[in-house]
Amino acid sequence: MRRFCIAALLVGLGLLGASCAELEEVEPGVCGNRVLDPDEACDGEDGTGFACHEGGPDACRYECKEGSCPPGYSCDLEVQVCRAPSGQFMTSQRIASGAALRLLAADMDNDGAEDIVSVGEASVAVHYLGSEGQYLSTVEVSTSPLLPALSDLTGSGGTDLILHLGVGLGVLKGETDRTLGSTLFENFPLPVKVQPGTELSIQQVMAVDAVSTNVGDEILAIARTESSNGTLHTKLVARRFGSSDEIKLLEMDGAQFGNLVEPVASGRVRPGDPCEHIVMAFEGRDDVRLYAPCNALGDWNSGTVLPEDIPLPQGHVVWGGVFLADVDADGELELIAGSQGATSEERRYTVYDSNASGDFTMTAWFEVVIVNGEDDRGCVGITDSERIVGPLLGVVDVDDDGRADFVDAFGVLTWDGAVKERSVCSFSRLWKQAVAGRFNLDVYPDVALVSADDEGSSVQVSIGAGGGQTNDFTFPIPSAVQRVFVGDVDGDVIDDLIVWHAAEPAVSEGASDAGGEQISVLFGRVAGGPEAPVTVGGLGSIQHIAVGRTLNPDGIDDINIVFDSGGKPVLSAVPGDPSRHLRSPLLLFQGDTLESLSLPLRIAGASVDAELPADMVVLGTASFDTPGGPPSNPKLDLALWAIRGSTLESFEPAIVAALPDAVGSGDDGLALAVLRATPQTGAVGPDKVVIFHGSKGTYRLAVVQMGEGLATPAWQEVILPGSTGGEASLGLARVDDALGNREQIVDVDGDGQQDVALLTAHGVAVFWGSDLSAEPSESMSVTPAVFLGRESAPTSDDEGVEVRDFQFINLDMDPEPELVMMTSQGLRVFDVDPAARMTRPQPSGESFALIVDAPLDATLLAMDVNSDGLDDLVFGRKDGVFVMQARQAGGVQ
Repeated sequence: MRRFCIAALLVGLGLLGASCAELEEVEPGVCGNRVLDPDEACDGEDGTGFACHEGGPDACRYECKEGSCPPGYSCDLEVQVCRAPSGQFMTSQRIASGAALRLLAADMDNDGAEDIVSVGEASVAVHYLGSEGQYLSTVEVSTSPLLPALSDLTGSGGTDLILHLGVGLGVLKGETDRTLGSTLFENFPLPVKVQPGTELSIQQVMAVDAVSTNVGDEILAIARTESSNGTLHTKLVARRFGSSDEIKLLEMDGAQFGNLVEPVASGRVRPGDPCEHIVMAFEGRDDVRLYAPCNALGDWNSGTVLPEDIPLPQGHVVWGGVFLADVDADGELELIAGSQGATSEERRYTVYDSNASGDFTMTAWFEVVIVNGEDDRGCVGITDSERIVGPLLGVVDVDDDGRADFVDAFGVLTWDGAVKERSVCSFSRLWKQAVAGRFNLDVYPDVALVSADDEGSSVQVSIGAGGGQTNDFTFPIPSAVQRVFVGDVDGDVIDDLIVWHAAEPAVSEGASDAGGEQISVLFGRVAGGPEAPVTVGGLGSIQHIAVGRTLNPDGIDDINIVFDSGGKPVLSAVPGDPSRHLRSPLLLFQGDTLESLSLPLRIAGASVDAELPADMVVLGTASFDTPGGPPSNPKLDLALWAIRGSTLESFEPAIVAALPDAVGSGDDGLALAVLRATPQTGAVGPDKVVIFHGSKGTYRLAVVQMGEGLATPAWQEVILPGSTGGEASLGLARVDDALGNREQIVDVDGDGQQDVALLTAHGVAVFWGSDLSAEPSESMSVTPAVFLGRESAPTSDDEGVEVRDFQFINLDMDPEPELVMMTSQGLRVFDVDPAARMTRPQPSGESFALIVDAPLDATLLAMDVNSDGLDDLVFGRKDGVFVMQARQAGGVQ
């Protein structure tokens, strides 16, 4: 502050006889001179109660006090300095490529800085940013262009990405290493229907093309049931994903066909077969059962198709399971069936060849020797090297001669149709499973072999190099491997290896194990061996796994997992994903069948109660009982689902609000908004959910207060202020609109409550939080404020203005926010007068005019990109994501 001399005035008035003291010399433009220069916010104590920072690049700026600042300023938390916006922005910079149809912001990696989530045409991408707004990396997830939700649903610390999958939800955990972790859910019913009181045992689950008229594979279950009166049945049933119809393929007398003996085999026996054959072996039987859902005459799946029972050698019964493989290089599959005679010394594998009429006849057999105990010498020293040692692990082509070879625990036995020869012979047990695949793009077959160590397993992938030579890659697995499977789960036409293994042991003393069992994937690649294992997720006690094209007609294999949940078998389906972010959909249904499946329409993060982690809500379709039968003009019932967050990934969606007879058709508009209970403090509490519905120019809303049990909210009419040309029309997104509405939840009028802002055809409608109540007044109506994208009195230049997106943002030092609208004629900025609930166009001389440098025809997002306390503008376009960082008032950045 300058020291003024008033001595002359006082002397002139006869009030002072002394002369004036000399003024202090002031150096201009320097912080600390006690003069408030144009580029300074403060210079010394000024009575505001906030200290003035001294020294450094932030000299003469207010210091934050417990995170707060003087009115018009925001706290830069990293340096604890208050900053004020100037209304000016730096030149826009593209930080990521790819289409961005919608933008969201959240701290996905829990580093304190917000990241950008963009919705593209066939994917959702997370663009990770540093504390100063610098671009770090991008993770892209292949999915439908449906608007996701953001919430720390799994309690992982970072924000989780909840994908809208159309039929359900996919949850990817935000991890601190800037990755997205997979999740598996336990909520899909098996394809087997049983009557109450019937005990069910799932003996095997397979992914088989059993019905030629359907695209892809069916989930096929071999089940054993016992009714309350003791009747036993063994059934072969199938179901398409998302269908509640059970396809009954075969039902057998459970007394005659007992427990299944593994492995089970399936495949197309002859080239051109329209569907796969299934071969099963049951305990105590003297035959194996071949079942072909396709009728051999070409009239596929018409009527009952009887199974064919193939006899085992005289006096033999089932032992060792069955295999289908091409062992004679004729392009057709032979049947290899294990059997045992009167004693355990009489075991063999018999090869059956099929003729033109489809009949199987014996062509050769291999004797089996069993070695056990301390004298176990493997195949070393056995006089007859043509014998198989112990049960077969697999029948695969190891030496690249077109003939499948016989792999047991101690090595490999080859056969050229005449001579049997040991190509690998070990003293100790080598393996416990063998599968064939194509794990790169060369022309040679590959084999994956699981080690026999039960404490800590490894998987050896032998990549064929031609001439029987291989390049071997070994991948340690930190826990015992149960089984491995082959499938292309990322759609790159290269096989991947799916590993079912025990949970990883605790990493530190006193820590608990991960629990349950887990699935990991070794993704194949163009050349060399597969990539290192990536853990997909864990479940409880896994019983069976099937890999096949069962979920979508996309040509990508899916993983189907059967596990025990509360004493009953449950199926978890994991769709294949080109981006390799495998996750099973969280489906919304009640009971044990899919008849009550609810399809999500709108999703949003929310707090259902005052507990952590965070929760979410889903507005979806529903079915409610209608007295007197269906209405003459049926409508779409709606249900509001609440999903409480859980660190156990065992979410149980529950309906918290029912809105029967709600929506007339897909042409109706629908929106979902969540108002935080205490946005100004960041505390956690039950939120308020607002559902908007529009049909043929009529609009209404319903409010649901979370945490108060099942609600049936009353619809409240929305009364729009009068306007011309339909300017006040809410223009809610259609029910089937993939991206939903343009909306923002923000405190517009500064009363401490969040308001709902919705895009209209020519402006923005704001529903004040204070007007939105779960217990509406007698008027049962709500009137929003409508902010038009032009002055109230239209001119000829304004008549055609269409508003395409908007954001409320603080552009200057007054407490009221500004409204930025992306219009058909460019970016327009308006001051908001909350008291009068109206907008005023900014004068043309204001510095806001610099925003015209922004990309046009884009989606908008206001967020603090560089964590300096100022709102920046982010633009999403078809060619990428652009950022314009705000300049602070005073000084050049």
